[in-house]
Amino acid sequence: MKKLLSADYLIIRNGYAKLLVLFLLFIAAITLKDYGMSWDEMAQNEIGRKAYEYVTGENEDYRTFINNDYGVAFEMPVVYIQDKIIKTNPAKDYFKHAMVHLVFLTGLYALYLVVKRLFGSYKWGLAAMVCMVISPRIYGDSFHNSKDIVLLAFWIVSFYTLIRALDKRTYWAWILHGISTALLINIRILGVLMIAVTVFVLLLDIITDPTKWKVYLVYFLVFMALLSIVLVITWPLLWQNPLQNIVQAFNNMSHFRWDSSVLYRTGMIPATLLPWHYLPTWISITTPELFLVGFGVGVCMLVYQFVKNPLSFIQNTNNRMLAIAAGTVIAPIAAIVLLHSVLYDAWRQVFFIYPFLIITVLFAAKQVYDYITLQYPSHKKNVLIAYGVLLLPYVVQTVTLYPHENVYFNQLVSHKEGSLLATYEQDYWGTAAKQGWDYLLKQYPTDTLKVYPWVQPMMDNLELFPMEDQKRVKMITDPAIITQADYFMTNYRWAFDKHPPNIPLGEKIFTIKKQNSEIFAIYKIKK
Repeated sequence: MKKLLSADYLIIRNGYAKLLVLFLLFIAAITLKDYGMSWDEMAQNEIGRKAYEYVTGENEDYRTFINNDYGVAFEMPVVYIQDKIIKTNPAKDYFKHAMVHLVFLTGLYALYLVVKRLFGSYKWGLAAMVCMVISPRIYGDSFHNSKDIVLLAFWIVSFYTLIRALDKRTYWAWILHGISTALLINIRILGVLMIAVTVFVLLLDIITDPTKWKVYLVYFLVFMALLSIVLVITWPLLWQNPLQNIVQAFNNMSHFRWDSSVLYRTGMIPATLLPWHYLPTWISITTPELFLVGFGVGVCMLVYQFVKNPLSFIQNTNNRMLAIAAGTVIAPIAAIVLLHSVLYDAWRQVFFIYPFLIITVLFAAKQVYDYITLQYPSHKKNVLIAYGVLLLPYVVQTVTLYPHENVYFNQLVSHKEGSLLATYEQDYWGTAAKQGWDYLLKQYPTDTLKVYPWVQPMMDNLELFPMEDQKRVKMITDPAIITQADYFMTNYRWAFDKHPPNIPLGEKIFTIKKQNSEIFAIYKIKK
């Protein structure tokens, strides 16, 4: 009876997390169509399309395709459903957005399970979910970023399966961890770092109990066997010369082939020549300030506890995984800075560290909560109320920025009129073009619209509208005949001087402004 009651208790508590996920699904269903298409969506669709055409024998181009070093565990099945089942726009584009968000919510629930396990309380797990959702940049990208958000979700899922394998110590648990890690690596080759994490924790187990080294070795071999099988099966690139191709894919991603420029502080800088502080700065100015402070406090507390009792971090799974969570934030940043890796679009390539930042923040919050409530038991509710008050501004900011949460900046940078537009990339994804087409198509419901699009997303977002609307639009893409266009559409990408050069701009008829800076505009073109 006691065991049954305990199980019922867990079901009830986990039910709160599931209810939160259902609530977020409801919100997504209402708001999904307000989020535009991102710059990379067409390219990502092409990667998935080439892969399934190769798998089905329709086309051999995938073998020589320049982007075949991208994994296809997400893109291939989603694009297959888009092309073969749904077939028509805009339904298939919205379907992909829904799938990206669904994967995000899966990762969100995995984060809940991780935090509940490490902190021993479902309440802290719920807090982790809330912190993730009110992080504007992450939430905004969760509707369209099939690269970095999907990677983030699979990282935390794989981290959870590792904790579960360490707890259960069964072959099935290690098989599940092998499968989840294979899919993680398939999403992005950077996922191979999870193998290093797994080896590290198993070595600590061997140090703790050397007599069981053979058992741990078998666990590792089972893990690697399933990882290898699933990775090869799900990634057509590895069907020939798997070892050679995966090494090549890792090398390609380590020195990524992108040589354009980014707006950073005072002007345009080549992505290959970014200063060391580019990544730390972007993380610092686009993460909620409270979380930055909490992370710093959490790291200091972990270091203090390690110095005080190093053995607890070797013998205790909780302490060990908390330390690894903090390290998962610090190590990639340090490696990118030291190796001068190519970066662009702010810090989205390392979004996968964010769940681990949240874990470290909540570790600090729990330590403070435990100390205060131990010293002053009557203040438990006051502490929780204080935490809620501290989080409330980020809830407001997330709602206020909708559906452009991805342009969020915190108060560490100036929000004076036009300041952000002149110093940092804002809507680099180009998703605000969705609202631009909303305006043009409704404002001029019968006209033929001749539009000069500044960058590719301006054209791509037209796909989110019915075909009869698309047929009314004539794209003018040749700069030599720009005056044939009636309207100019821009997200100011690569135009840090605010007005894109060499374009005869007339009246500004539509604009989207967030945090006192324009992120998108439509101008009439002077004839």
